[in-house]
Amino acid sequence: MTDSGSGKPATDLFDQWLAHREGRTPEQDAAPEPEPTPEQPEPTPEPQVQPPVAPEPGFPPLPTPSPDRGVPGRAASLPHTIFFKPRSGGKQILGLLLLVFLALTVIAAVWAWSDRTYLSYGITAVAALVTATVWATRASATPVRLTLHGSELEIVRDGSRALFDLAAKHTPIEVQGEPGDRRWRVLIMRRSMSPYIVDATMVDPTEFTRVLRYFRPEV
Repeated sequence: MTDSGSGKPATDLFDQWLAHREGRTPEQDAAPEPEPTPEQPEPTPEPQVQPPVAPEPGFPPLPTPSPDRGVPGRAASLPHTIFFKPRSGGKQILGLLLLVFLALTVIAAVWAWSDRTYLSYGITAVAALVTATVWATRASATPVRLTLHGSELEIVRDGSRALFDLAAKHTPIEVQGEPGDRRWRVLIMRRSMSPYIVDATMVDPTEFTRVLRYFRPEV
């Protein structure tokens, strides 16, 4: 159905009249409504990984402190059995004395052979007797041997054997002097007896002090 005056269909005229009443223009009626844009999901932020911090040059990491550190001369650990090296200082002194008296005996014998007097014979006999005594003493002398079994110290000297528990608090121990001092010695107290003395002629002072301070850091 068309309008005879304008040549437009009656429906178009009705739509224009309706748009005029609602305040709309024909272009707004002709433009299609925009389709809603789908919402984009927000991107998930990636976790930030901080790079490892390199240590500054010249400053190495500090080692973990050991419970045995801080005590001068104290060992971190000890083997179960320790054989202390025997000291042969006494035997060396006897060896020197033997050489001296042997030389005196030879000189006295030569003098007695040329002098042929009772005085020369007596001096030669005395020199020979002293030389024989020193030789016998040196031959029978044995070095003192110290051995540590756990915390028990064993001392073998001239056929006798003594045992002391270095970890036992009821056994007082006194140290006189420092390692390297000529007067250095260790006194192990005994009940109703004189102290047992350990000195530099029996054991190396530095090595023995190191072991002793492991059990008795207070000394």
